[in-house]
Amino acid sequence: MPPLHNFEWRSEREFNLLFVNREGQDRVGPAWTIEVTGLPNGGSMPEKSVDQSDLSRLIDPSTGGFWEMMCFDDWLFNLRKIEIDYPSRKVVIQVDSKFEA
Repeated sequence: MPPLHNFEWRSEREFNLLFVNREGQDRVGPAWTIEVTGLPNGGSMPEKSVDQSDLSRLIDPSTGGFWEMMCFDDWLFNLRKIEIDYPSRKVVIQVDSKFEA
């Protein structure tokens, strides 16, 4: 179970801190788009345009796998899956449910 009151831990998983929109900035190679789907009550996050190197932030350094939980506007959610479509340079993060302790 994650430490609910450990804000450093939560900030490491905050979507808006992990991915900064690089639209119009110098990038190394073509941009990738990250989209979030499945937030409850029709909630949404703006798409992000990122460098390919930014995709490594989808990996949990403690496990080497994709994050299983991520914060969106300080709310912690379980993730259903992360899809990476290389030909279209698009990542879709599918939210499963709000984390309930």
